[in-house]
Amino acid sequence: MTEFMPMELTSTAWAFATFEYTHVPLLYSISSQSLRTLKLYSSIDLANTAGAFATLQLTNQPFMDAIAASALSSMNEYGPQDLANIAWSFSNLIVVNTPLLNAISASARRTLTDASPVDLGRILWAFSKQQCMDQPLLDSIAASSIPTCRDFGAQQLSSLAWSVSSLMFVNYPLLASISSEAIARLSDFGQQHLANTAWAEATIAFDDLTLLDAISAAASAIRYEFIPQGLANTLWALAKLLCADKPGLYSLASASMRLLSECEE
Repeated sequence: MTEFMPMELTSTAWAFATFEYTHVPLLYSISSQSLRTLKLYSSIDLANTAGAFATLQLTNQPFMDAIAASALSSMNEYGPQDLANIAWSFSNLIVVNTPLLNAISASARRTLTDASPVDLGRILWAFSKQQCMDQPLLDSIAASSIPTCRDFGAQQLSSLAWSVSSLMFVNYPLLASISSEAIARLSDFGQQHLANTAWAEATIAFDDLTLLDAISAAASAIRYEFIPQGLANTLWALAKLLCADKPGLYSLASASMRLLSECEE
């Protein structure tokens, strides 16, 4: 590993993350060699290396501390995607570094107009995961997301809904945009997307009956694809918001009975 340059170390870590193969000795060798050369890493290399370790759920505290220190020293070089990847990586590993989050927030607010839906969603998810209520950042993300919600896919829309609700960030124009776009493409939502969106709507008490009925119907159509937690969260949300779609509720109840019977076997 001593002959590997930063890009080669990053590419190796990224490849193992892509295959979801956690080869611990190799990854620790990568982190050990990276510690010696972090000052040579570009913002992309640093963000991708952190992302690889986060994807594989491998926490190496000294390595993450070094990545944070290096990122802090060169934050002005980071674009929205790099900021999103760094933020996501630390939050996914539940590594708390307040100075890093503050620096990411300040840099992100200057560059969000160039951020993609994935970048916006990842930054928001990272701050919600760590329950960091950064109002200026949240306002900036909302302002950037509202006009671009039409470009968000099912994953980004449901994640956006989950994140704002997790932080209890009530921004009605943003919630209305998420709701409108979710209804338009609900056929693309899988069981996890439906569960997250329903949970978000109920948690933040955003009572959009059109969305609620649409979620109920869509969930009913794929009721046997739900995992227990997703089904329970969806039913809780529909009940909390007093969903009037009784046929949908009955079909979800039958799916619950089926899961419970499978658990008893």
